[in-house]
Amino acid sequence: RRRQNEEDREKYALVPCPFCGGNVHFEINYAWVPNYCVSCDDEDCRGHKYADFGDPESKEEAARLWNRRSGRKDPK
Repeated sequence: RRRQNEEDREKYALVPCPFCGGNVHFEINYAWVPNYCVSCDDEDCRGHKYADFGDPESKEEAARLWNRRSGRKDPK
């Protein structure tokens, strides 16, 4: 899992957690369709549980929304 997280951070240009500066990873939630989100790796960080961004259906969209959340003006 760690290697996949590193590859995802690089491929999708994920910025660190805006709360603690730590690494982040994708999570997938299943409702009617799979929805992706980005979450902080540190379970004690207040950014660990992602905010609701409208249930993105792709890693690309989840990364775009996460990077915008972090304060980055022009994601990717």
